[in-house]
Amino acid sequence: MQLIAEQHHPVRVVRFLRERRTYSAKADPIAKLMLGLVGSVAEFDRSIIKERQAEGIAHAKARGVYKGRVKALTDVQVAQARQWICPKRRWPADSGAGGLRSINT
Repeated sequence: MQLIAEQHHPVRVVRFLRERRTYSAKADPIAKLMLGLVGSVAEFDRSIIKERQAEGIAHAKARGVYKGRVKALTDVQVAQARQWICPKRRWPADSGAGGLRSINT
């Protein structure tokens, strides 16, 4: 319920279409409890999925099957993109598209 109250959108409502349920910041205590439970179960389920995925990747790496994601950009394209983003910045010596996500300008 805290997430709903902190949204900057003027309409603070969560609707579950399949269950035909609507929860808002002004809901009764039972609705707040239900929304909290649904959110907690969803968060738990997602963490279990991520844990199983990480285990599967570790097993695949151990077998030599999983090599990781294929690079989308060449080193030249990464260097050009970095120059477009911030031409005056000194960039780290690493190569690959992954560095584009973690830049601090």
